Amino acid sequence: MQQLLIPMQRLYKRLIGYTLFVFISSTVYTQELPVPVYPKGYFGYPLGIPIKLNANFGEMRPNHFHMGLDLFTQRKTNLPVYAPADGYIARIKIDPNGFGRALYINHPNGYTTLYAHMNSFTPEIEAYLVEQQYANEKWKIEVQAPVNKFKV
Repeated sequence: MQQLLIPMQRLYKRLIGYTLFVFISSTVYTQELPVPVYPKGYFGYPLGIPIKLNANFGEMRPNHFHMGLDLFTQRKTNLPVYAPADGYIARIKIDPNGFGRALYINHPNGYTTLYAHMNSFTPEIEAYLVEQQYANEKWKIEVQAPVNKFKV
């Protein structure tokens, strides 16, 4: 009788386990996320030359993935960079490593575009940065520009 009782206990445990599994798996479902709608035709090209990529987003680097698009400038320097859409410059950064000179532009649709590895800024932005550098007593700087101070 004792030998028959042990297999019956195992059978009941398995039956309860399977019943719980079926109940839980039948009531659990994945959450359907909304499909993101990206603006098409909203942003323009920031350079006045034909589009050609020098480095692509997600490209494998020695120790990381490339996190942007690098645009080929036909071996020319100091080309003007245009804002791809209306907005304002929200952040300005100068760092000898990484992006070098960088601008972050906030757009009314909630997107932010980043422009990095630039040689210089407009005279108005340069004057503002020099003022901030002297005030902070350092060359490497990251400034949150006042909203709409530099409209683009």
